[in-house]
Amino acid sequence: MNTYWVTTDLNGQWTELPVIHPIHMRVSRKIKYLFTGDLSRVVSTNPHFAGTEAHLLKCQIVRISFSCTVVPKTKFVVNQESPKDI
Repeated sequence: MNTYWVTTDLNGQWTELPVIHPIHMRVSRKIKYLFTGDLSRVVSTNPHFAGTEAHLLKCQIVRISFSCTVVPKTKFVVNQESPKDI
């Protein structure tokens, strides 16, 4: 499992972002939010996001990271007899 750390000052204290749950990811796709930089601030949006800015920030970082993953074309080969098998 990946851990993500954030800071506002490279020479300052680093903070580990909290664990997120699937509901956080689902709602984070539906909202737009301007971050304030206060990780403990409650996020007030519609639909309701059950978490703080730290949770939402981690959702955004995870979404960006996973959408930018590159896999070489020959890494996975589809089984012709059973297309569901890789």
